Amino acid sequence: MHTRAPLPVDEHSYQALGSLKVHRQDLEAKVLRTCVGTTLGASASTIFTEVKVWALRDLNLIGLMVGLTIDGVRYEVAPVKDLSQWILVEDIIDEHRRKNQRDTPLGPLSLVEEIEAGIYREGHHQPRWIACEVPLAFMTEQQLSRMSLTFKDKRGVAKREVIDEMPKEPCRVIDAAFRTHAGG
Repeated sequence: MHTRAPLPVDEHSYQALGSLKVHRQDLEAKVLRTCVGTTLGASASTIFTEVKVWALRDLNLIGLMVGLTIDGVRYEVAPVKDLSQWILVEDIIDEHRRKNQRDTPLGPLSLVEEIEAGIYREGHHQPRWIACEVPLAFMTEQQLSRMSLTFKDKRGVAKREVIDEMPKEPCRVIDAAFRTHAGG
């Protein structure tokens, strides 16, 4: 059995990759969970979505847009790039079989930052978060009925995933300033 040595990657390879069209089957995204973030005194709501992405081959993605249908009204929004001020709060059972909480900063888990970092590599990717602000105060997850994720390459729309059934997996995302102000 012969194995091939990996080909050297140079700048011309990346340029050639950027000119290739992304086909629908080259990229799949699955929404794992969605929640509305908690913060202080906001006139807008921030919706957080955890997504697992799989790429059939290396892709030259350059961006992401999100479509949200909330109470029958459609919003097209650009996701928030920097998630460093947000914390995922998860209920867990600790080693002593007690109910506890685990806090995970979302900063390094941004799908937008992963896409913008360069070539989107082939294979299964770790779940990442997308955050979108909509001009609605005090929104709940139940108001969100549909979502579309539009991945873009240099030619425009590379792939669009539409999610008609929102996941029921509960989660909580809070603003770090809210945690500080609330005393916990």
